[in-house]
Amino acid sequence: MDRWIEILTKYLPGSIIVGLMAIAVTFLGRFYLKRYRFYGDVLHDKFFLNIAVLIAAVVFLYLINVESRKYSHKPLLVVPLFQNDDGNLYRTALSSQLESELNDQEAVEFYDSFIGDADSAKKVADNYSASAVLYKASVIDKDNSTVSCFSILVPTLGLNKSCPMVPLRIPKESLSDLANLIRTGETARMKDNSQIPRDNSGELASKVDELEKQLAEIRSKSDSAVKPVSGSNHSLGKETTTVGPTSERPPTQSAIYNHKYALVIGVDRYTSSRFPRLRYAASDARAVSSALEKYNFDVRLLLNEAAGRSNILNEIRRIKTNPDDLVVVYFSGMTATFGDDEQKQVYVIPSDFNSPELSTGLSISQFKKEVELLPAEHKLVMIDGCYGATGLNDSGATTGSSTDDPKQPAFFFVTATQDNQYAMESELMHGGAFTQSFLHALNDASNQATGMSIQALLQDTQALLQRSKINQQPKLVRIAGTGDILLGKT
Repeated sequence: MDRWIEILTKYLPGSIIVGLMAIAVTFLGRFYLKRYRFYGDVLHDKFFLNIAVLIAAVVFLYLINVESRKYSHKPLLVVPLFQNDDGNLYRTALSSQLESELNDQEAVEFYDSFIGDADSAKKVADNYSASAVLYKASVIDKDNSTVSCFSILVPTLGLNKSCPMVPLRIPKESLSDLANLIRTGETARMKDNSQIPRDNSGELASKVDELEKQLAEIRSKSDSAVKPVSGSNHSLGKETTTVGPTSERPPTQSAIYNHKYALVIGVDRYTSSRFPRLRYAASDARAVSSALEKYNFDVRLLLNEAAGRSNILNEIRRIKTNPDDLVVVYFSGMTATFGDDEQKQVYVIPSDFNSPELSTGLSISQFKKEVELLPAEHKLVMIDGCYGATGLNDSGATTGSSTDDPKQPAFFFVTATQDNQYAMESELMHGGAFTQSFLHALNDASNQATGMSIQALLQDTQALLQRSKINQQPKLVRIAGTGDILLGKT
């Protein structure tokens, strides 16, 4: 029965479902009131037939009115029903806050059904000529309170963004991030169709080629390299990038690292049905695993059900290293922040995470501690998720001078976003925007005799994101050491 209800709510407008329910109630009412012996007798009851025709006419006229409004009003955002949202509290609150941020009281259009996947969301976007559509929206319990989880699709940009653990009153930075994404989608929608990239392999390939040519031009015009800021955090956004004087790339090395290990984790399906399903986290992890294997990494890959909390910790602790080894730990999946403003930090969400029990998650400080215990002196943690490295700033990140020497100890955290940003998935790239941009930059590093430093790779990744018009800036945090890390031919 639940399966049929799910199918009806997914494919039928809410008005039709209400009409069907009204006809069903009338049918049963006449059956018991008139004490008919057979259900078929009700179909010959004139009163029932008249009421059924009246209900169908009302629903039909309502749908005509809705359709006519679609063509006269083109909303910026379509917001469907939220699961477990009593009285539509979270749906209404989110809509009103976004309309205020967008400064447009008609920016949001309600859709009276639940939208369960990106394909359905794209159809709704086409029907309403909308710039963006929410889907798989639900309200869940967290720390004796409730939050909403949803994904947003921006068809003209080919982007999906998962937004986990959004409180009733959305933080200003997150609200601004969502509004900017919707505005960017609206700008793209208003452009001539020929200027909007299509989602097919031929045009996608040409787009990638164009981006790689632009990267080559950037390198030919500038020999400068990103220098770490004196401090623990290095933002790679436009306004905060620090460019130092021209520096030489490290000299050719036959074997900078004695051995290279990688633990690659991807989670897009969760044990709890309360969390939205991601589209590309597992496939991104496979792509990263394949790329690192090409550079002689010993890779351990954990996907979905295999990426439970205890298994992740066991795999990190199982890595046997020496001081001159390199360890890379990569995670792609959902992340969320917990705690008050002073204690807030990012949690990596394993596949078996249970939100009321924070002990089933992995805080970024615990993640750092586990990797820090490994004997290797060259370590890199990469997290493709939301909210950057929130909480890591006060957990022991070091300050001090740095060098470009890859033989010197170094421990970096790289996150796909800044602390106030959401990570995006791109249909055009067929993956997470950060991971796919990073892989393109890493592929380009294969042409370098000595590979590329992590800082140079992130600079190229940022350039690709900006040229793809994706409002997302990676973040680099130095945890320990003064050296650098090279990826590619090392």
